[in-house]
This record gives sequence, structure tokens and C-alpha cells, in this order.
Amino acid sequence: MRFGRIYLWIVFGLVASGCASLGTRGKASDPPSAVKIVASDLKSQFKASIAAQSGKLPGRLGMMNIINGDGSKSRLGAILADRLTKELFEPGVFLLLERDRLNRVIGEQTFQESGLVLSDQTASIGRLAGAEYLLLGQIVFEDQDFLLSLRIVSLSGVIFAAAEVRFDSDDDTYSQFRSSI
Repeated sequence: MRFGRIYLWIVFGLVASGCASLGTRGKASDPPSAVKIVASDLKSQFKASIAAQSGKLPGRLGMMNIINGDGSKSRLGAILADRLTKELFEPGVFLLLERDRLNRVIGEQTFQESGLVLSDQTASIGRLAGAEYLLLGQIVFEDQDFLLSLRIVSLSGVIFAAAEVRFDSDDDTYSQFRSSI
């Protein structure tokens, strides 16, 4: 009987700690915290997806711009993409290709309207830049905070990882969001 109670307390503790961590992972206090959360989620999902498909690591990941919900590029998206590059840097998991390299491949062309849809144009850009996967991202302002949504997609359109996080807005962050580049 005593063993059963101890077992129940252990199970209860694990469930309670798991629920507490799940509740806090959906909201971050600031952009750097948000980037750490989604980078960690993307890396673990990507590794699991590769393992499930008997793929090889590291994956050659092209870092696309993080765009606003309306398809425009902002200072906030550029700042988040730079921080995300630093957080995703793990040579055993990803070989990162710079956004500047992808931009050179694009030349006069423009990015597609939506950062979350893999078009033939984006897949061609990835192939030309030597990528196997692309990081596509979008940031949206809603209900006084931001939603950052990211996906790692193969050039054939298969989603290998997807993560999103909300983070608080302040005047400076909102100003960076509204500032086009």
C-alpha cells in the first residue's frame, strides 16, 4: 500500500510539473525569451523528425527573413531572425545558410507574400543557395502582444518542425514592428 502512495505522488508530481511547464512555454516576456523558446522547440522537433525518417544530420538550413503578417519586412523581423540564427547554431544539427546569401540568389526578385507558404520560387531559391530546408517565419501583432510562428520545411514542402510563441509588446517592440526595411 505504501508503495502505491509513493507511486501516486511521483506520478502527480510529474504531471503537475509537466502541466506547469506547458503553460509557460506559450508566452514569453520579451523577444529574446521568445526566440530561445522557439529555437529550442524547433531543434528538438527537427532532430526527432530526422530520426523518424532515418535522415542525416546536420541539415543545411536556409534562414529566410521573418516577415510581418501582411508580407512586409520590419526591423523587428530582422532582429528576431538575427537572434534566431544565434540560437539555432548547433553544428551537429544545422549548417546555417545566411539570409544575405539567399538574398543574393534572389537578386531583383522579391520574397513571396506569405512567409508560411513554400512556393516554387522559394524552393528554387533554396536549391540555388544549397539548402535542404528553409526556415519560414511570420510575426503578427494581435491583442496587445506578438505571435511569432516559425516552420522548418524541406524543399519538397514537408514540414519538419513548427513552433510558435507569444510575447509581450512594449512601445519599442511595436515601433520596430511598424518600421519597414
